[in-house]
Amino acid sequence: MKYVHAQIIQLVDTIKNRSIKMGLLETLTELTNDELIKYFNAGIGFDDDEITGGMLDFLREKSHEHSEIAAHLFSFYYK
Repeated sequence: MKYVHAQIIQLVDTIKNRSIKMGLLETLTELTNDELIKYFNAGIGFDDDEITGGMLDFLREKSHEHSEIAAHLFSFYYK
């Protein structure tokens, strides 16, 4: 149980620092904000900042932007 708690905290920190890996971000953004907020905030302490819908919306927007850029690059290089 401590391992799972530590993993949740580590994942929350990567989201707050905006340093999450793209593949993981794409997988997470398939879930709803409510599901993610419950999951992440269950693993943090009372002194920590909670993950908010705004944070998740920002990550979804950035994920979408990066996906579009990657698609353009792939189409350019693999013509």
